[in-house]
Amino acid sequence: MDVGPRRNVLKELKDAFSQRHPDFHFGIYYSLFEWFNPMYLKDKDNNFTTRSVKRIAVVFLTSNETTFFREYVLNKMLPEMKQLAMLVEPHVWWSDGDWEATDDYFGSKDFLAWLYNESPSKDYVVTNDRWGKGTSQKHGGYYSGPDRYQPGHLLPHKWESAMTVDSQSWGLRRNIKIDEVLTPEELISQVNPEYFSITQDCTRNSNGVTASFKKCTRCPLDGVSGHS
Repeated sequence: MDVGPRRNVLKELKDAFSQRHPDFHFGIYYSLFEWFNPMYLKDKDNNFTTRSVKRIAVVFLTSNETTFFREYVLNKMLPEMKQLAMLVEPHVWWSDGDWEATDDYFGSKDFLAWLYNESPSKDYVVTNDRWGKGTSQKHGGYYSGPDRYQPGHLLPHKWESAMTVDSQSWGLRRNIKIDEVLTPEELISQVNPEYFSITQDCTRNSNGVTASFKKCTRCPLDGVSGHS
């Protein structure tokens, strides 16, 4: 590890669960895009239309101008995703951040083909449906969108309803107020007792306040039971 704690904390977390809870199915969340990554913003400025059929990230022209072909995807996102898959061997891959660009830009088909056929977890990995604009509720081992999804009836495909305890935000924020946190009764009213699971993320901010954000995920009992 070259930066940060110089430790692979995700791998350590996975190993700890494997040792203490061998029946636990470890999964990862991965955002396809980074909000402020310079390479992604360049691709976005080009309306995600510049691609390289030869899978070359950058082509230098004789005029000393530079044309970027999916620079973010080829130089950052796909290598990182493959590294994670090799290192962690996740049981669940929860993809997100897909709504701005198509699956062609993200290279989702190529990655999923590799994940399901060649990766270390190819025999058991489960994925959701957020792999590019327009893919929601069309592909994936289970559907994970739209957020706070409440179809009102049992669907023929495994699905979940992702929601938060914070009624105002999906992220950690310093100005959260206690009356903006859903009550136990409000949470329970969203959960069908016949099929549900809950995942929780707890963190402490610089003011020493612990914030808890939960995602309630629904699916039949014989389906996916959750993710981390």
